[in-house]
Amino acid sequence: MCSFGRKLRCASFAPHNLVVSQVKGELMSKLIASLIVIILLVGCASTKVTGFRDREYITASYVKPVIDIRIDDFQHKVQVEDLFVKEFSARGISAIKGTSLYPPTRKYTAEELAKVFVGSSADSMIIVILKEGSSEEKQIWLIKVLGKDIGKVVWTGESKTKLVEGNILDGMNLGTMFKSISKNVVDRLIEDKVFKGTIVKNH
Repeated sequence: MCSFGRKLRCASFAPHNLVVSQVKGELMSKLIASLIVIILLVGCASTKVTGFRDREYITASYVKPVIDIRIDDFQHKVQVEDLFVKEFSARGISAIKGTSLYPPTRKYTAEELAKVFVGSSADSMIIVILKEGSSEEKQIWLIKVLGKDIGKVVWTGESKTKLVEGNILDGMNLGTMFKSISKNVVDRLIEDKVFKGTIVKNH
């Protein structure tokens, strides 16, 4: 039981504990609210891929493509390239980075590109070209698959990606869109049997 002196101390401690508890509660509420905002800001993108196989080469199928990303920004070029390689790898396909075959230290002629391609271990080439006018909110990519065995385009298509929910964090919008593009294009190429891989669901 508190003495008179201790009662004073007890009385002084009780409100303090209450204030601390209230402050902690308010802080927790703010943290939860902030986390909810951050979660809601996570971007997502929707991609639609339209593609066609050349009927003359309908049976052509490959297992080791080289990824050739046609975009001016080196950082984004490598980013998209890495994502395509990762998506193919998740489906059991070993893809080759285009920058490892064609280092962007200089411009290559068509003849030089063909010579390096033929001399590589790749059996096909995926050319992914960012269409002029694309932005962080909407991107259109042209895709072509070239078979080394026949030297012809066996599949051609277009990828349209739209940002559904943006993220205020710098660089996140493009990263979200690049990931959506690579995943959906790779899925479509496997569905069309251009490449021999396993379709990954909910990846």
